[in-house]
Amino acid sequence: SSGINAEYGSQVQPQPANPADSATDNCAPTSSSSTSLPLLSTAVCEDTMSSCQSIPDDTDKDPDFVIPSTSQQARVTVSDFLKLPINKMGAELARSSGGSEEKARLMTCVSNLCYDAMGGTGPRPVITRSMVEGAIKQDGKERVSALSKIKMQGLYFDGKKSKVRLDKDGRASNPTVDHYTMVMQPDGKYFGFCSTDGTARDIAARILEFLEQNKVSTDDLICLGGDATATNSGPLGGAFHHLELFVGRPMQRSVCLLHHVELVFRAIFYHYDGNPKGCGTYRGKLGDLVTKDVWTFKVKKFKKIELNFAEFDEKVVKGMSRDRQVLYRIIVGVSKGDISSVKDATIGPVHQARWLTLASRFMRLYCSPPDNLSEYDRAALERIAIFIVQVYFKSFSDIKYRSSILDGPKHLFKEIELIRNVCTEDEKKVAFKVIQDNAWFAHPENILVAMCGDEDRNIRQKGRNVLTRLMGVEEYHKELDRQRMIPKKRKIREFHMPQLNFEAKNYWNLVKLRDKTLVGPFNPPKTIEFPVYTINYKGPKKYLEVTMPPLVAHMTSREIDGLVDSPLSSNLDCHTQSVERGVATTAQAVKKRRTEESQLRVALSTVAAREELSKTVTVKRFKDDFGKFL
Repeated sequence: SSGINAEYGSQVQPQPANPADSATDNCAPTSSSSTSLPLLSTAVCEDTMSSCQSIPDDTDKDPDFVIPSTSQQARVTVSDFLKLPINKMGAELARSSGGSEEKARLMTCVSNLCYDAMGGTGPRPVITRSMVEGAIKQDGKERVSALSKIKMQGLYFDGKKSKVRLDKDGRASNPTVDHYTMVMQPDGKYFGFCSTDGTARDIAARILEFLEQNKVSTDDLICLGGDATATNSGPLGGAFHHLELFVGRPMQRSVCLLHHVELVFRAIFYHYDGNPKGCGTYRGKLGDLVTKDVWTFKVKKFKKIELNFAEFDEKVVKGMSRDRQVLYRIIVGVSKGDISSVKDATIGPVHQARWLTLASRFMRLYCSPPDNLSEYDRAALERIAIFIVQVYFKSFSDIKYRSSILDGPKHLFKEIELIRNVCTEDEKKVAFKVIQDNAWFAHPENILVAMCGDEDRNIRQKGRNVLTRLMGVEEYHKELDRQRMIPKKRKIREFHMPQLNFEAKNYWNLVKLRDKTLVGPFNPPKTIEFPVYTINYKGPKKYLEVTMPPLVAHMTSREIDGLVDSPLSSNLDCHTQSVERGVATTAQAVKKRRTEESQLRVALSTVAAREELSKTVTVKRFKDDFGKFL
């Protein structure tokens, strides 16, 4: 309610009669002068003014905002007008491009137009650069202080080396910094970033330091998420494991399944085209063609590829991103033998982190193969197109629309089943090798929580039985420690990759478990072990004990028994797409400010502006933003 006037009222001065005598170029021209602002032309201002005057004066439909008629002008002073809380616009000002000087000029012009429309008297309001900077800073401080109220169940993060803003001399102590972006779950909301040296231990230490500095509680934290790089997912040296050690308890793991699907698609592509020479430089003929403007190629006769999924409703398609829309419409067109509706659609550039655009380019090239393409390349192009339609896009869509962490093992099993039915023997070897190297969702901890949330009651009962045995094993170890007088200290288990069973008929048999009897001073329960997969490991299989999933570790035996009748539910995601959006926000924020504190304020304000404000300036937004304060 105090608005910006109390803080910046002393900076608002009456405008001189002659604009040339003004001490600052932020001042708007007087009504007697035809001089316009450098940022907006007179024609733009007149069009804006005419659109404001064309708003119907209908108090029944819109009682909060009424443009006064010419005969009944409202008496509005500068002090009354500046009660409009400019601080409320801090998020939008931080998000918009341009410097503070340009933003101040634009706001001055708009304020003058509104001031005239409201029948203001006396000197016109002037928005200065310091007012804009103060609004941005104040909004950012409020966003940072609100971090202490966060209660998150999942912490998902990802890193990127970003170019930071240079100083006035064009220099920087470190022009590229490895920033790790953090997103909370289950909302998928961006809440900060930290700079690291790229090592797993430092990543975990910096993330925990950020949480402590901003008083973000980790009491409810039960899940960690990220991509499948060894820096994150290493059993003993990964960032996940270090965070567990720092916090003092094990966490559920959610390793991105969308990255997993893209890795399999990339392996099939490299199988036919060869490994790339470098980043974005492909070795074979097909790789060279997909980097060109394939939508300009002439459409030729091609074989139809049958869909193994039902077509989506048009409302669902319009809710997709543009890249997914283009790929979906090309795939549907290929299944019908006609892509005339999307043959001229432009496709995004090829990028190592955007495999949807590469899939779209392959499908478009499949419809327009060059005449000089060899028989091998034609056959390879057809096999890649079949894989995209019946495996890649099907798996990608399933993960997007059923994104719960409880569905992760089901998606993994479904992908294996699709590959068994669609791919050739050579393709299976390539795909299964990649799946085995990234089979984190086949870990017994993830499979058990998936069984407890399954729709089938019999499967939930099987999961309950295993959890009950695991609880008995834990109680056995606690009693053994008490007899040996061992100090109470919870051990963090090693999260190793399981050895997959690619012939499994269901997802809970993806890992073959075996029973082992414990030896102790009293009647011990039987524990369960699973085979561990180690890359380049030679020798007998190593077995590890199945441990209690952290997602249900807090439950009592009675609550676990209740899972048979009431399935387990969770809103935690099995992918990290929300983190990818946050990474782009961080990369933009570090270019606008120099200090990490101010960069964080700008990033949080930018995210808030996207959520709270519309993307386009409309008459309705003008009425909503200004009418409720005037």
